[in-house]
Amino acid sequence: MAGGPNKNSGRKLAVDRAEFQDMASAAMKAIWNTKTPKESKIMLLQKILASDAGRKWVAEHIWGKPIEQVVVDQTTEITVKWTTIPKTQIG
Repeated sequence: MAGGPNKNSGRKLAVDRAEFQDMASAAMKAIWNTKTPKESKIMLLQKILASDAGRKWVAEHIWGKPIEQVVVDQTTEITVKWTTIPKTQIG
């Protein structure tokens, strides 16, 4: 097999992303019968925020994933600590 770059490898172009965003926006607009793409994006966000997993996903994208600290002391015990986001900051 000959070497060299693959045809579809590498980072996607911004044009491809913009085209996909337009298609996704049009599809959401058609599904929810909204008048504007902004309304359809709001509907999508409402659907995502309706579940605990969706709220967690949104929080991780806004504030970043929780930081994991592994504490190892002289015993055989390993403690993993997670920093959490207070509920008052989420919603």
